Amino acid sequence: MTDLQKHIEIMRRLCRKLDETGLGLKRRSNGKLDTLVSFETDVLLFMIALSNGDGQIDEDETLAISENLGLKLSESQIHRFVERQNLSDYRLQDADIPLTMQVLVDADTEIMQREMDSYRDGTAPQLSLSANGDGPYVPISILLYNIYQEVGASVIYSNNEVDAGENEEYNSYLAALRKYIEDELSYDEDQFASKLDILGDDNT
Repeated sequence: MTDLQKHIEIMRRLCRKLDETGLGLKRRSNGKLDTLVSFETDVLLFMIALSNGDGQIDEDETLAISENLGLKLSESQIHRFVERQNLSDYRLQDADIPLTMQVLVDADTEIMQREMDSYRDGTAPQLSLSANGDGPYVPISILLYNIYQEVGASVIYSNNEVDAGENEEYNSYLAALRKYIEDELSYDEDQFASKLDILGDDNT
């Protein structure tokens, strides 16, 4: 399993746990939506938008999309999905923060206000990103940011023909996500970077 697939599986477990504990989307939507479906949908749309940057989704990008989420979709299936959902012109907009990111930032805010001490001493390992629950707390929204980083890179650099427009769109969108998290969690650049470093060193 790659690091990206590992992080996606961790996020899937956390999305389920957030809904079970009332911190996820299910509570906010009165049971109509759940955080896991929101996460998978947001990441899929992100990959499609990046791939659309040069006007087409090629075979290498299709493979990256399929493998990242374990969907096992063929190129023709992804093209049919894009056509049926009218996504051929879908592009990333810096101002459009994914619903899942908004939910996770809200959950992080509540967690840090109520239970920061318990995460530090490992007494609430159910949302910890470390294997034994004794590691420093990393906001779940930063794990999602890291997934966007990795997913985007896997699509943009899926072959040797890197499209400059797609790359610029990717970096601009990541910057917007990072600013949103920093603003909402009152993190400065160094604090944000230190949390990313913890994820990079994690051996979960």
